[in-house]
Amino acid sequence: ARNFQDDVTLLSNQQINANLGNAVNNYITSNIHVASNGAEGFQVFAGGFTLNWGRFDIRNRGGSQQVFFKRPFPSAYFAAWTSVDSVANQQIGIIYGNNNGLIVQLGSSDSNRRGWWFAIGK
Repeated sequence: ARNFQDDVTLLSNQQINANLGNAVNNYITSNIHVASNGAEGFQVFAGGFTLNWGRFDIRNRGGSQQVFFKRPFPSAYFAAWTSVDSVANQQIGIIYGNNNGLIVQLGSSDSNRRGWWFAIGK
């Protein structure tokens, strides 16, 4: 049998969960600033942590493509990586990156690659 104390505890837990959910939602809404969320874009979080992403399209054998971030990192470039749309014959990757952009390059005997790049920084 339930008693009054059980009802108070259950109600308190429901209120705590609802209040916590509202607090988390309010924090996320006020501290995450999505500036561009298309195929090429960026997202800035509270404290300046930033994500940049976009597409590359390299046609030449062993070729490269320079990419400029839509939102340069004000203080630090941390890391970047690539993902190809199809299987690559050789390595493909980032050969250089800084606060403003990066360079994606194909292996010397690979050509006609499209894919994604993604970078994180602050």
